[in-house]
Amino acid sequence: MTNPQLLRLGEHLQHLKLLRVQERLETLLQEASAQELTYADFLDRLLTEEVTAKEEKHVTMRTVMARFPYRKTFESLRPHHGHPPYRLSTVLGRKVATDCLVTVETNRSSVPPAYVGRTVEVHWSAEGAIEVYHQGPLIAPPLRPRASIRCA
Repeated sequence: MTNPQLLRLGEHLQHLKLLRVQERLETLLQEASAQELTYADFLDRLLTEEVTAKEEKHVTMRTVMARFPYRKTFESLRPHHGHPPYRLSTVLGRKVATDCLVTVETNRSSVPPAYVGRTVEVHWSAEGAIEVYHQGPLIAPPLRPRASIRCA
């Protein structure tokens, strides 16, 4: 930058911490002149470049601070074996009856006698399958209901 006006612009940009624009000011001015951009278009291009640079810097900085072992993009995420990476289900609390059955709507699932009187978690999926868990592990085989019911 040999022009006094460009030197002054560079100082202002440095003071405002618009570092990307400061680096590329001459190039951006030449492009704007060649393309005959209006002042508003030039200013838009200038600020867009600076905002993009700052966002990239913040993402990089936060990724480093989070100490991720690697960086994944949204495009690189794929469902596992064609299934979504989440489960659509309602979790219900049910007490096991003395006949070792857990009731959900019109469906009943049999559980081992050791769980009689205890409260268990019933996972009722959007497809209507019922799974019974107690403090983590699955305690009854998944039940596919005969009646057509929906997850609430």
